[in-house]
Amino acid sequence: MCKRKRNKRQIGPLEAVQKARHKLDLARFHCRELRNASAKNAVRDPLAIEAYLTAALGAGVSVFYTLHEGFGPRFAEAKRRLREEIGEVNDQFLYRMIGYRGEDVHLSFLDASYETEWKQPHEIQGITDSSSPAVLTENPAPVLVGLPVPILDRVPAYDACERFLEMLERLIQICEA
Repeated sequence: MCKRKRNKRQIGPLEAVQKARHKLDLARFHCRELRNASAKNAVRDPLAIEAYLTAALGAGVSVFYTLHEGFGPRFAEAKRRLREEIGEVNDQFLYRMIGYRGEDVHLSFLDASYETEWKQPHEIQGITDSSSPAVLTENPAPVLVGLPVPILDRVPAYDACERFLEMLERLIQICEA
């Protein structure tokens, strides 16, 4: 067991905002990649989806705690102002998203599930519609392909991440004011 005490580096408000913005950019990158990995391809790689979701949540939570560290006691006022702006339902969502990241890191468990999304073949990369246009029927049924979509907090995970990141962007703005 290591008994050496780690020196904690202090950061001020200006550095905290810079670092928080950088982490927000990283979170947005991973959220975009999550959307791309989840929404467009016929072959969805569950490992890639989980990696992007984990990275987006981790970077987003870093925004929150970087601001907390840099603003110290003043951070409580920023959180209060955010809560007033976004309302109780969104505030609870914000903390659930932070909690999802904690469950993922500490328990290796993320409460995400999959639902089937039905799309026409031309809407999906990697699928070609080989049905013959020569076969005509009076009411042709459209051919649909079922794709698994990751769900977090009862919505597609990429939508949940984008909503989470919008709230964190607003928190940065409040801290800057």
